[in-house]
Amino acid sequence: SGLAIEEIVVTARKREENLIDIPIAVTAFSSAKIEAVGVKDLQELSRFTPGLSVANQGTGFGGRLFSGIRFRGMNQSVLTPTNQVGALFVDGIYFLGGAQSVGFDDIERVEVIRGPQAAYFGRSTFGGAINYITRDPGDEVSGQINGEYSPNFDSFAVSGAIEGPIVGEKVTARVSAGIRRKGAQYTA
Repeated sequence: SGLAIEEIVVTARKREENLIDIPIAVTAFSSAKIEAVGVKDLQELSRFTPGLSVANQGTGFGGRLFSGIRFRGMNQSVLTPTNQVGALFVDGIYFLGGAQSVGFDDIERVEVIRGPQAAYFGRSTFGGAINYITRDPGDEVSGQINGEYSPNFDSFAVSGAIEGPIVGEKVTARVSAGIRRKGAQYTA
């Protein structure tokens, strides 16, 4: 029978390429895969990614947690967001600290690139880079609402999004919002 390998397109080297054809170590997760597995944040995603470890390192400004992003066992001696061996990017834009505060609601895919990435992503990427690619708005009106509740410390999360055309088929938009309270530690 005709078995075929699914083609996975990534933008790890700042251009669209087939995952099989690129000469760097990349693990890519689609939004469907993230939802099917039930992953809620970057720390949980690191459990499914070889060579990646993400751990919260205390609180920072505005209730954000500093996420220690480590690739292939490399660790930094100074625990600040600017002295990481790996960094988080959203659509290729550097995201300093607070990786745990970025959810997967508007994400099309996540690319985890292992190995030095300074040529493509710049500073703090000696060990690797994580790039969130956001979802493009659709050309039909649609929306979604997500919610969860945990009785431990009265934790909850609610998020929603709506998307659709604004001017015919030429201009579309997506608006999303969310609120989260986690164990009475912070509200984002």
